[in-house]
Amino acid sequence: MTGVYVLLAGQLLAGALIPGYDSVEIRAKEAREYAAHQESQNLVIAAYPCDTRYKARQLFDTDKFAMKRILPVLIVVENNNDFVVSLDGRAIFLIDGAGTRHRPMHYLDVLADLNNKRRPPISTFPAPVPGRGGSRRIKVASEEMLADFEQKDFGEKLIAPYTKDFGVVFYEIPWDGWDLSKSRFYLPEVYNFSAKEPLVFFEFEVR
Repeated sequence: MTGVYVLLAGQLLAGALIPGYDSVEIRAKEAREYAAHQESQNLVIAAYPCDTRYKARQLFDTDKFAMKRILPVLIVVENNNDFVVSLDGRAIFLIDGAGTRHRPMHYLDVLADLNNKRRPPISTFPAPVPGRGGSRRIKVASEEMLADFEQKDFGEKLIAPYTKDFGVVFYEIPWDGWDLSKSRFYLPEVYNFSAKEPLVFFEFEVR
């Protein structure tokens, strides 16, 4: 694990706060099959907001997302080019009806919330600094839960030519909630990794 957030040895386990957690296999469909998607530059990028308990259960073995005011979103990317595409999950913004950009939460903060640990508001976290470790400490219910969230977090991806990849991003839901029908996803940092060139940004409605 890299970046601002570092799990310190001896701080990982804290009893069965979410007992019997089992990893869930995500069965991602083709990107075009999701209602919220955009096709451009031989790429198809789709988003599947899991705003109900049933949908969230398709990704993770916990019912606490709604209670903790967290929205998990499955992102699916299909690369139909002959070059590698790079995309950083931290630059997948959710824009609400008022035009405010919401940056994804770090998955360790999601785990902290799900396991009843307090954290400061997301706006107070420093921006990631390459090569610098942080001191944020969390406790999780099990090693399996930690591994499941780490594996499914979208993170920084390199999508090979003519392949599909996917991962999950998380957003903190404001206290007044969201009207997702008036929201959209904005991805300004999609790159042709092979040529080190940016591609045209993606922006599409949540449907």
